[in-house]
Amino acid sequence: MIVDELPPLLVPTVQTAQLELIRERIDRMPAFDVRPRLTSRDWRGAFGVCILVILSTFPVVIPFIVVEDARLALRASNTLAVLLLFVCGLIMVAVGIILVSIAIALGG
Repeated sequence: MIVDELPPLLVPTVQTAQLELIRERIDRMPAFDVRPRLTSRDWRGAFGVCILVILSTFPVVIPFIVVEDARLALRASNTLAVLLLFVCGLIMVAVGIILVSIAIALGG
């Protein structure tokens, strides 16, 4: 099993005695509880994603809070969503131009 996990380039360089030594060391390793657990980093990441989703969708909800007419609020929300997508697209184009310019300046 150990040989099957090694990169093909290394297989010819490993001798049987070395494989046996690796197997013995693996057998001597203490058993660990390998169940996945959520860490504080996981919770912080999940909270960050939650905040990003709320902040990115809240502007589209504002017309429904402010405008009483549902049809008008829907049209305003749609317009706002398209404008936000347009602005985000322009920002991505600008970032792309900057990155390509840096790559060209570095000889790429």
